[in-house]
Amino acid sequence: MNLESAIHHDVRAEEIEPTIQTRVIRIGRPPQRWFHHALLLTGGSARLSHDDSETLIAAPALALLPPTDGETLTVAAGSRGFLAGASPEIVGEAIGDHAESPALRLFSGTFSLGEILAPAALREVTPLFEGMIAELSQEGRASRMVVAAYVRLVMIAAWRLGGA
Repeated sequence: MNLESAIHHDVRAEEIEPTIQTRVIRIGRPPQRWFHHALLLTGGSARLSHDDSETLIAAPALALLPPTDGETLTVAAGSRGFLAGASPEIVGEAIGDHAESPALRLFSGTFSLGEILAPAALREVTPLFEGMIAELSQEGRASRMVVAAYVRLVMIAAWRLGGA
C-alpha cells in the first residue's frame, strides 16, 4: 500500500496493537512535531512525558494532546488503542466556523484527558478512529474533507467528555 499521498503529510492514524514490550512513540518530534494528537486507549496503560513531567493514562481513556516539542508517548506492553495526529491546517478545517468553533479552538490548544470511559462512550469513539484509519488506507483516494470530519468528531467527543 502506497502511503505517500499528500494527505499523509498532514494526518496520521494507526491502531496500537498489543505487543510483548513497551513502545516509545515520539509524537513531539519531526515529522509530526506540530501535529495535534488524539489517543484512544482501550486497554492497558501509557505514559505521556515532556521534560520533567509525566502523565499516566489508564484505559479506557481518550486524550487530546496539543503540539508539544519533545513529547513522547510510552505505551505499556499489552496495551491497545488508537493514535491519530493532524496538522494545524487539518485541525483548523475541522474546527471550521460554527457555533462551537471558538470553544473548540481554545479546547484544541489544551491537554485533555477523559479517563474511565463508559462503555457507551467507548462504543461511540472507537469507530471514529477506525474510520480515519480506513480512509487513510485508501490508496490514492483518501479525502482531506473526510479526514477533517473525523478529526472534528473526535474533538467534539473529547470536548463533551470534558463536560461541555
